[in-house]
Amino acid sequence: FRSIANTDPSTGPVDGSGTPGASNLDNRAGFVPGEYEFIVQADGYGAHRFRLDLAAGASNVTFPLPTNFASQNQGATASGDGSNHDDLIDDTEATNWDDPAGGAPVDTVNPSVTVDLAGTEAQTIDRVNVSALLFGENRFTAVRQFRIDASTDGASFTPAYTSPPDAFPGFNPRPVGPEMILRTFDIPNVEATHLRIVVLHNQCTGDADFQGEQEADPTSPSDCADPTPPLVLPERDTEVHISELQAFGPAPAPPEPEADLSITKTDSPDPVQRGKELTYTITVTNNGPDTAEGVTVVDQLPKGAGFGSATSTQGTCGRPRKGQITCNVGDMASGQTVVITIKIKPVDQGTIVNRVDVTADSPDDPNTANNSDSESSLVL
Repeated sequence: FRSIANTDPSTGPVDGSGTPGASNLDNRAGFVPGEYEFIVQADGYGAHRFRLDLAAGASNVTFPLPTNFASQNQGATASGDGSNHDDLIDDTEATNWDDPAGGAPVDTVNPSVTVDLAGTEAQTIDRVNVSALLFGENRFTAVRQFRIDASTDGASFTPAYTSPPDAFPGFNPRPVGPEMILRTFDIPNVEATHLRIVVLHNQCTGDADFQGEQEADPTSPSDCADPTPPLVLPERDTEVHISELQAFGPAPAPPEPEADLSITKTDSPDPVQRGKELTYTITVTNNGPDTAEGVTVVDQLPKGAGFGSATSTQGTCGRPRKGQITCNVGDMASGQTVVITIKIKPVDQGTIVNRVDVTADSPDDPNTANNSDSESSLVL
């Protein structure tokens, strides 16, 4: 694959309008309408393949990236058989772990790598990404079947998942890229501080079709396990490579909906002459993040106040009952404001107090401290 777009500020626009020039990338890519397969990659978040059916016109693509707990960019470390352990956990298929040739076949010795996952607490892992795509290595040495073991102490491991025998299904005459690229394997939920990937077969040992003489040309050795002289090649059944291991947890549960309603009240004029009109202005705001359903405002009128009117910019307000005015506002979108105006004529001198409260049928309000307000007015 090749990169077609990125968000790296050090690469310039593709039209050459900025440094460093037209051979670099910006965060946009152009396509003719059709279906495409993409891979999105980010350090610490692994690589993910997905398909898109693109129509004509501009569109933005958002792809949420889960944390890769087996990433060295998140603090994970790797150790075990062979070499280049860090290349197994670097979030990219461009490099690979190497368990070199020599010794017994891999399906006998089962070489492995242990990854100390990111963080200090056990993580819930429910899927792994594994890639057998190789660059510069013999394709018959790519992993074909593997097992994932899990541990909560890094010492004792329990098998958690065994891949299908053809997890990377290379076939005659030789394994090729489309069968080796990054694949996702769902595993039973397991709590782990460490994961171990164990090789059960490479392409050579895992497919009998790659073993034995493949054609009648004695000068061309075609048995991956026992190359025939006179052209002596390394045995491919004793070597294995894996280019990537990534580990992910269950997608977090979506947050419960909530709507933070707030209410404020002002009065005018203050002070007010007895028997004259006093106006209360009530402002109700939904601070979100979700829609508030069935919003109700209840205003407790001062004792002895003569009621004038009650209006709302949304919904309706009833006449006073037992000294209360109820306004049925209805649903309020996040960020929406409703203004309620109540007019009275106070009849008693002194200080009067008006209290107002707001509630909603749903969802929960995360902050009820701002769901009421009181206003004191001086009557002369």
